[in-house]
Amino acid sequence: MSQSTESAERFTFRDVFAIGEFRVLWFAQLLSIAGDQLARVALTVLVFDRTHSALWTGVTYAATYLPWILGITIAGLADKYPRRTLMILSDLGRAALVMVMVIPACRPRA
Repeated sequence: MSQSTESAERFTFRDVFAIGEFRVLWFAQLLSIAGDQLARVALTVLVFDRTHSALWTGVTYAATYLPWILGITIAGLADKYPRRTLMILSDLGRAALVMVMVIPACRPRA
């Protein structure tokens, strides 16, 4: 082993969390993940409430993972195009999908 790896410092969680900026960033990420999970559950509960179908509820919950899967598959675009442009386009696409979700369903009158 080289001398630089032998003398490298080992950092503990206490050392890392002592940095205020990291604590804020870590807590923001934790809140974001919690919010995503709550949104997933709320959406599936809404679908179950409207359809009373376990199948559609499961499909809805599974569909909430599509953006993550799609993000992995198109991650290579970040090497070919400007990152700012891709971030703006992905946010606009996400906004369009959210707008589609809030369109009220047309129910036949009883």
